[in-house]
Amino acid sequence: MFNLSNVGSILAALLKRGPVFIWIYFQESVLFDILNRTNTHLRLTKTEGGKKYRLSEYEDGVLYVASFTSVVTNTVNIAKDFLGNKFSAAQFIDLGCGKGKALLVYALNFKNAYAYPCIGIDYDIDLCNKAAINLKSVKLSSNLATVICASALDMKQYISSEILIVYTYNSFKGITFHKTLDNLSSYPHILIYVDPYEEAMLSEYGYRILARRKGRYNADTWLVAASSKILEIL
Repeated sequence: MFNLSNVGSILAALLKRGPVFIWIYFQESVLFDILNRTNTHLRLTKTEGGKKYRLSEYEDGVLYVASFTSVVTNTVNIAKDFLGNKFSAAQFIDLGCGKGKALLVYALNFKNAYAYPCIGIDYDIDLCNKAAINLKSVKLSSNLATVICASALDMKQYISSEILIVYTYNSFKGITFHKTLDNLSSYPHILIYVDPYEEAMLSEYGYRILARRKGRYNADTWLVAASSKILEIL
């Protein structure tokens, strides 16, 4: 739940980035938590909870930063328009979901338009627990959204659909991101990649960029790409 006692520390950290960013951050991150009685907006560095997985994955992991609300809705709408009548058959997967912001936005805004439960995957047990509490706060049942504490590299055992919408906010990089693309290559899917640090890898996997935005900040810089397999069936 949003805690007003956090306001002072948040503002102190954000003042360094100027008043414009503070206003955008409030609109895109804090307001969502106020309206939904959730707690997603505060950044968190990696915790010891992720170390039970492969050391390389832990080292490739990036700190948790909440997705901007409009970024999730805008990019998903691009995917929805591209998929057309196949959108309802696509399962949404948030890789490196953290506290579950993108998962929450998707489930709350598109819950009447999809057939498979959307899932968030994160290897950090502390973040998974926070995401589960947030899902409970908005009363989302497990048939609509669920959080799985696991490595993104083990995603295949949790996938229900043949078509995917994959969301990631620069959750990991390096060899872990490369292996993730390897695992995804067998599924027709749309990739939503926020702050696309490893964008150069996409070309070798045959992705076609559908839309992109270079924002003022990392949080509003993104791309939406179609995998070679989804291009074959549409």
